Amino acid sequence: MTSNNCGFDLCTFWNTVFGGLFGVVLGVIAAIITNKITTRRFKRGLKEKFGKAEGTYKGYRYKSTDEKANEICEYKKEQSSASREIDFSKQVSTAIITYEGDNVLGISVVNEKEKPDDEEFIWEGTMTLEVPGSGTVVWRYLKPLREQHQFGFKRCIIRVEKEEVYVYIIEEIIKGYGKEVFIRPNKQSLNQ
Repeated sequence: MTSNNCGFDLCTFWNTVFGGLFGVVLGVIAAIITNKITTRRFKRGLKEKFGKAEGTYKGYRYKSTDEKANEICEYKKEQSSASREIDFSKQVSTAIITYEGDNVLGISVVNEKEKPDDEEFIWEGTMTLEVPGSGTVVWRYLKPLREQHQFGFKRCIIRVEKEEVYVYIIEEIIKGYGKEVFIRPNKQSLNQ
């Protein structure tokens, strides 16, 4: 019988303690790495779905037969004589849409001046998309300062075509700008 041998119970105890700690540490490290990879893939998938609208757009209104048609929503046809045809003869605004994360886009719109001495109208909003093609815009005016307390909701519809991307903005109240569409070339079609 040798006195240098470790007793069975003491060796088993230390092997279990150190082996268990090593296994737990490795398990935690593996879980962290897996979580990072999964989160990155998920966020990349969200950006691919919801970030397609990101870019700079030219804004147009719909053609109308009277001055007030663009100020009245088409929910009641008898109140509006707005056409379903976009008036490409005059750009009325420029919009910049940015991907903010998850299903949220930011929008900043500068309306074109009719005359050089007209005031500059700028509004910004947050577009929360319920699905990749449509959502709600919460907006507010930045300029002119007298309009800074003017805000509201709009609905948005995003349509990605081969050549262009369309973002339709529809006012939810009866007064205001009514319908407006923002258009930019589709980056994917430019690369083909």
